[in-house]
Amino acid sequence: MERAARTAQSLVAALVPVWVAVWLPGAALSFGAARGQDPVVEVALTSGVTQLGNTVRIEISVENARLVEITSIPTVDGLSLGRLIGPSRFERTQIEGRRVSRRISLEWSIEVRPQRIGEFEIPPLGLRVEGRDVSAPAEAMRLRVLGDVQGADLGFIEILDRPQRVYEGQPFTLDLRFGFDVGFPLHGASLFLPWWQRLRDVIEVQAVRSSGSWTTVRVNDRYDVNVRRLDPERRGDAEFHPFQLRRRYIATRPGILEYELATFEYTERVRRGRSILDADQVRRFHVYQQPFQIEVDPLPEQGRPFEWTGAVGTITAERRVDRRDVEVGNTVELAVSWFGDANFAYFDPPDLKRVDGFEDFRVLGMEDKKFDDERRVVWDLVPATPDVDAIPSVPLWFFDPEREAYRLVETEPVPIRVRAAPDDLLPFDQPREEAYDLRDLHTGPATDDGPRPLGGRTLAFTGLALPLAWLLLRSALRRRRGDPDAPLERRRRRARRTLARDLAAARRASDQAAALGRYLAARTREPDHAWVGRDPRAWAAEHGAGDLDEAALGELVQLSRELDERAWAGGDEPLEREWLVGVAGRLRRGGL
Repeated sequence: MERAARTAQSLVAALVPVWVAVWLPGAALSFGAARGQDPVVEVALTSGVTQLGNTVRIEISVENARLVEITSIPTVDGLSLGRLIGPSRFERTQIEGRRVSRRISLEWSIEVRPQRIGEFEIPPLGLRVEGRDVSAPAEAMRLRVLGDVQGADLGFIEILDRPQRVYEGQPFTLDLRFGFDVGFPLHGASLFLPWWQRLRDVIEVQAVRSSGSWTTVRVNDRYDVNVRRLDPERRGDAEFHPFQLRRRYIATRPGILEYELATFEYTERVRRGRSILDADQVRRFHVYQQPFQIEVDPLPEQGRPFEWTGAVGTITAERRVDRRDVEVGNTVELAVSWFGDANFAYFDPPDLKRVDGFEDFRVLGMEDKKFDDERRVVWDLVPATPDVDAIPSVPLWFFDPEREAYRLVETEPVPIRVRAAPDDLLPFDQPREEAYDLRDLHTGPATDDGPRPLGGRTLAFTGLALPLAWLLLRSALRRRRGDPDAPLERRRRRARRTLARDLAAARRASDQAAALGRYLAARTREPDHAWVGRDPRAWAAEHGAGDLDEAALGELVQLSRELDERAWAGGDEPLEREWLVGVAGRLRRGGL
């Protein structure tokens, strides 16, 4: 056995040089030929016929080339072409006798989703291959799109009460309903909404979830969205399981909002798969919501009052106070709530310091709360004179889309009784002259026999002097900076801690931008949205913020621009937290 093994090894050792000498030149010639071959470009649809609601792909393959660029992708009315995916690199080597062939290809794909029934032609794509411009395929690609007739019998999709026209700043609701026959053996369901989270010039308002049964549905093969399960309803001769997807928006500028074809896809299982690799075989059904538009009109300039602060909608007002009997120098809380269908989170409340009738009040602070169907503002008011007999009306101008005019809503005045402060207390803004009690004067000579014990009158005077000094200090602070315990001052002092907490919880650039805006608003004692769209340099020039140097302002401008670009065009990827904290710290040291 050992002799046979040694003989076989000797024979292999002798034949290897001969085999290499014979095979290697041929292999070298084959690889050289592969490298010298001309590039081969192939562009084709995966299918020439599809059903409305399904997708096909344009597949691009380039062989024998390393430098390839897709230079142009056509647009076709009625077809939605997705983004270019790729390239993927594939390398295949095949040995046939003495010949070795090697193929290297780069491949891309583009998803095509039809928006309507019909026949379409997709023009050739433009490529640059190894420095040469190429157009492929030679002829236009043809795609035939058919409708799903049976899908409409077993399912439905519709949008209820959609507006045809709204005004800039006016909120509106899209109520999407979809469902399937109660007897249908549902295997899966999904929605394709081309406009979902892609609409420009609108803001989505986060509505409060109503009561009821909820489930999730897949939207655009990307998002799991909560939908409300409604009670079964009859449609014709059949009974259906309906679902509701409700969203509320605010248009931010005039123009046309385009809502493309929406599709509800539901499936039944035809055959169960036997393993992970053997997937279930399903049958797909589709129903469609046809495209529509919403026209957004600009707000009229004619008749717009100077006091209008951006409110749009239909609004009513209510007010309440925490007390009606108050002393001069004490506070009374005035709470005003506005209700209705309006953009409650996107207008400024009235500034009572500039409202007629509030001259005899000191406005110490304001607490502003925003809800989907309510705006609630609480002011801390201090009557400055006992002559005040009522809290005046609080006015709010708004634009009413139904009447197409600017209107004024006012609260009812609140009768109150203001009593003068007791003689032993200092009024809020009327410092009294220093007075002396003659009973405290002593005519006898003082002795030097050591310290005298404190008398009862001295202790009584000290007890009165301490509250008096506290009132004097508090009055001085109020006249200089406002009440340090007012909500705006407390919010300003804790702005840095709030910013750190908000940035720690932020997962997106839009969250970071909102946190930075709230921080700046807190530092300037303004509402949370006051810094949205504001130019920092113009603000600093207007308010005389001389301690803020140009470098700090420039860094704030750069930071705001970077956050906006990432939020709207960069996938909402967050910035480094340290940059935001550093900019906030430099602004704070500069006096902001």
